[in-house]
Amino acid sequence: MYSKLVLVTLLLTATLASDVCWRDSYAYGLKDSRGIHTCPDGYEKSGLLCYPKCKKGFYGVGPVCWSKCPSGWRDDGALCNNRGGWTKGADVSKCPWYDICGLTFSRGCSNCNRYPGTSNHGCTCHKTMQVRAKKTYGRGVGKPLQCASNEVQQGLFCYPACKKRGNKYFDLTGNVCWEKCTGETPHRCGALCTKDKNTCVKKTAQVSGASAAAAFGVFSALAGDALGAAVWTGLAALAGGSGVTELINGWCGAEDMEFKAVGKCKSDSFKTFRGIITYECLKECLKSDACKFAQYDVEEEYCALFRDCDEYEKKTERWEIFKK
Repeated sequence: MYSKLVLVTLLLTATLASDVCWRDSYAYGLKDSRGIHTCPDGYEKSGLLCYPKCKKGFYGVGPVCWSKCPSGWRDDGALCNNRGGWTKGADVSKCPWYDICGLTFSRGCSNCNRYPGTSNHGCTCHKTMQVRAKKTYGRGVGKPLQCASNEVQQGLFCYPACKKRGNKYFDLTGNVCWEKCTGETPHRCGALCTKDKNTCVKKTAQVSGASAAAAFGVFSALAGDALGAAVWTGLAALAGGSGVTELINGWCGAEDMEFKAVGKCKSDSFKTFRGIITYECLKECLKSDACKFAQYDVEEEYCALFRDCDEYEKKTERWEIFKK
């Protein structure tokens, strides 16, 4: 596993090939993602699946829609209970002493107004218990959860849609936004853009002189936790391969970089930038006469420029260094 940081040295005089171009990229970190969490229009979430919404008067539990209980009734799962089976004293305040319950001479003098839905038995009000089975119908096996309309789904995770950067457009693969191939190199060729399919096949065949890691690093559809560093890995191996140095066109601007060693700059950077992407970091170094090394954090979009670079090996992480 390579670190998300890459350290490069730029060749300031470069001739760009017109038929091949490296694709720029930037990555999303774990903090930018979340699990699938929403349902399509017309569906509702139940557990970990989405089901069609139930018709009016029904509610859903998994694949089944159940009728709702009447207002005031108790929901007992598959049954509705009217909370009956009890007796209360009636209001007999208007009944005479000789017919205190209103059962003989003063019928109707008692009332159960305080207990709606009960039966008046003179001195008492009684609510009979009723239990009804709910109506049900099925609504299918359900669909998996998905991402919101402004997100892109990658497996079980949702990422923000890739944004335009300058005049470049990007597509998401894994957690990496890769530059779309346009203009003179419209054909997508893994981590490269080529002018057509035949050029892609030709350049891919040339990689046979380099290592298998290079072939994977440059021409595979790179994604996931590689955070774009695998592209640099392939670039390094290709530079050391036979007959393929003409492919080293670093993000349409910086090229002919050779793999030197595993290490890290321990000198201080003289300038830093945030919120830029790989190629923009390279351009900032190219614009400065003082810049000899550029170090880029793919995940944080952080660029540091160096006048010199004292290197040392760090065993806990792998760092990549490119030098003229």
